[in-house]
Amino acid sequence: MSVFFAFEKISVKVMVGLVAFVWSFAVVILLVVYVKFIRGNSSYGNSGFSYPKNVEKRRTNSMDSKEMLMPASSGGSTEEHSGGKLMPAPSEQQYRDVDQMRFQENIRLKKQKYAKCMNEN
Repeated sequence: MSVFFAFEKISVKVMVGLVAFVWSFAVVILLVVYVKFIRGNSSYGNSGFSYPKNVEKRRTNSMDSKEMLMPASSGGSTEEHSGGKLMPAPSEQQYRDVDQMRFQENIRLKKQKYAKCMNEN
């Protein structure tokens, strides 16, 4: 009951100011969450194109994509030197091309497995 009387003594201008202050903090917090967690997932800038979150981890842990992108003379290793210089890093388009080739290969293998299963039955 005493809390109600305390709010009753506050003027309307002060009450509106407090509400606006609280709402502004809420908007700032929501904006930070949006930028950090929703927009921040894109590894390719603000292009609007979003890869799955595990693509970066897969790229760093897998030598397959590096071997596919490097010339045959280098053996596929980015650590090897060629004439005293490191091989240039693959571009994002090359990574996308490798991902697309893997995707198509997976589809081909699934179709092959399905056809084999259907032939057995």
